[in-house]
Amino acid sequence: MDNSVFWKMAAVCSIFFCFTWSISAQVYTPNGSVNTSLNSNIGIGTNNPLSRLQVESDGTTGLLELNFTESQGQAGDGATGGGSSSTLMPAYAFKLNYAPLNLASSTRFTILGDGQTFIGDFAGVGSSSSTLNVRSSMTVNLSTSNAIQIGYSGTTPVINWNTSHNSNLVFSNGAANLMHISTNGQVGIGADAWGTELFKVAGTVRNEGVLIWNGNVDNTPLGIVNGLEIFTNGNQKENFAIKTHTYWGDVFTVSDKGDVTVNSFDVPNSGESKLTYGLTVKNDGYRGHDYILSLETAHDKVFTVGNSGYVHIGSNLNRDTPNGPYLLYVEGGIRTESVRADVATENGWADYVFKDNYKLMSIEEVAKYIEQNGHLPNVPSTKEVLNKGVDLVEMNRILLEKVEELTLLLIDINKRLKDVED
Repeated sequence: MDNSVFWKMAAVCSIFFCFTWSISAQVYTPNGSVNTSLNSNIGIGTNNPLSRLQVESDGTTGLLELNFTESQGQAGDGATGGGSSSTLMPAYAFKLNYAPLNLASSTRFTILGDGQTFIGDFAGVGSSSSTLNVRSSMTVNLSTSNAIQIGYSGTTPVINWNTSHNSNLVFSNGAANLMHISTNGQVGIGADAWGTELFKVAGTVRNEGVLIWNGNVDNTPLGIVNGLEIFTNGNQKENFAIKTHTYWGDVFTVSDKGDVTVNSFDVPNSGESKLTYGLTVKNDGYRGHDYILSLETAHDKVFTVGNSGYVHIGSNLNRDTPNGPYLLYVEGGIRTESVRADVATENGWADYVFKDNYKLMSIEEVAKYIEQNGHLPNVPSTKEVLNKGVDLVEMNRILLEKVEELTLLLIDINKRLKDVED
């Protein structure tokens, strides 16, 4: 035999012996030997494994136990290096790599020595603090038609669930169901059932801010829709349907009977320059006969304010009442202890009668005017008053005018009498 061939065979035998000795030193069997399987696979508990590694249990012991003890400076796939182990990524207890055809291999399943588990291709294994980490999405199936999936749609987190029974998505603490989400988007908190409500809460809601939007984002019409409905079935006078509370106290309350209370607080030394308003009502309506405010009793509307600022008081005064030039209409009269009216101009009062250029009618002219018209000059007739009403400021000016005219006539008559007496 050629010496070179001999030494090559000797080297191969040495390597095989070392490999066999290494395996035998780390694989332990009940009878102290390693048997040969019937095929090229490895079997534990079976001599005919159907996969590369098959482990069969005898029914009394577990299948597989992996124990890992990390040493100082250990990192990655059990590689060692310098530095403190507290600053390095925990070593792998189990790692599964997958290489699709003609593609590079990537890690698909990892269990670290500290128990963290990663499912999927994680580039940053070791950077998460969660015990279970799933890349992209996770699905829990009851059947092909009943499943829930947690994952991403693009960069948006999404929870998808489909059910052939139209079942709700339920959040429970084990003792009671806390929240339901129906397949058509209805949400119930503390409520097991609902009617047509999109959102229903059984109990008390406390929040720092609420925005309720019922409509399309672009404000296009939706047809007939409901905004916000609050229902309470309390039967005590202390019950309320709506209460808005701020740091300063209750600012808006609607009782379960419909009583409304609005409070406005003037806060001293608040450093704010804003004025304090009790109640502000705004209406963007453009028609003057529409209401910005309407108060209605069992009889009829008793107080209305139109978009143009016209105020009607009385059950027979409604939107059909002509607005005219006046802003306040009161049915049935006004009773008050004092009325003060402003005069717009100097000529709005009757002192002009005493000016030299004022033409005072003689007694004969006044008598003739009364005989022809049935009322004093510049005084409205009964027919005019019935049709147009009486302007109190104007009527007071006219009456004062007549008093001043009579005064001038009396002064003239008195002067004539004195001349006769003299």
